[in-house]
Amino acid sequence: MDDSLQELLKKTNDVIKKGWIKSSYNGFGGGGGTFENAIGLSNNNFEIPDYSGIEIKTKISFKENHITLFCSAPDSFLFEIQRIYNTYGYKTNSSKKVFNISVYANRIIYYKENYYQLKVDKLREKIILYIYDKNKKLIDTDVSWSFDILKEKINRKIKNLFLVFGERKYEDKTIYFKYNKYHYYIFNGFDSFINAVENGFIRISFSIGTYKSGIKKGQIYDHGTSFNIAIKNLEKIYTKVI
Repeated sequence: MDDSLQELLKKTNDVIKKGWIKSSYNGFGGGGGTFENAIGLSNNNFEIPDYSGIEIKTKISFKENHITLFCSAPDSFLFEIQRIYNTYGYKTNSSKKVFNISVYANRIIYYKENYYQLKVDKLREKIILYIYDKNKKLIDTDVSWSFDILKEKINRKIKNLFLVFGERKYEDKTIYFKYNKYHYYIFNGFDSFINAVENGFIRISFSIGTYKSGIKKGQIYDHGTSFNIAIKNLEKIYTKVI
């Protein structure tokens, strides 16, 4: 076991022993940031692992079983997210456009008058989003992710994964978190990732909206296009070490 992992395990066990910890953030979504602060990390949005080559994920709510592995916009065209938003986004009651959908390779998804499905093209080394109209006529295959960009994201970010589980409570108008267990995983290789996409274990989720206020009001707000996997399926792409 390498020194960085040993150090991370010691710090995590110390945090677990503390029990309930006051959230470092406002709102209910601060479980990950509070844990990272507790082990001495400052939060960042950089696409690098959190702790000496180890990516830390924290799971607080058990209602939603998926975790985000990484985010990656389609690399087929420079302004692909903007095009998706303009072409396939729909207006909400507030007249603001959104495009929020999770897509899979093993099944077709109906969403606001169109159908969507991922296709893994191993010959061209791409994951492609197939879009069909309401009559299931193919109308768009321009949205895609190259294997090269996905390999780069994986190798840089999530080859070593540390998953921490915890609980949350709200008491005296204050949010607290308690962390109770963890697992450590090592990535099995890119073929396992592609097979997991093909078999529907990994989905791609779009979350595109519109700024509702401020100087960007009315402009596109891309929350990130994420590659997600259910916790129960992590061992489709990882080996659990701890």
